[in-house]
Amino acid sequence: MNIKKYIMPLAPVTSEILAKLHKYMQKYPVCFPLEESSLPVFTQKNLEVSYHEGDSDYIYSKDKMSHYPGRKLHKKRNLLKQ
Repeated sequence: MNIKKYIMPLAPVTSEILAKLHKYMQKYPVCFPLEESSLPVFTQKNLEVSYHEGDSDYIYSKDKMSHYPGRKLHKKRNLLKQ
């Protein structure tokens, strides 16, 4: 099993926070996920930033979910009616 370990920031990363994370990044060189507001902090330090569409959250709009036919979103649609 190939388990990749990473650092998961729980708040936007500032320069000060990145300096504190630096020692951990020697062992775990990936920070994931990052808020968009944190990206300049990483690029200013010449750290590589990449984006993968499949890692993004997909949020259903209320309108789409309430009118979606069939059973695909049935459980989620029921939560809206509560």
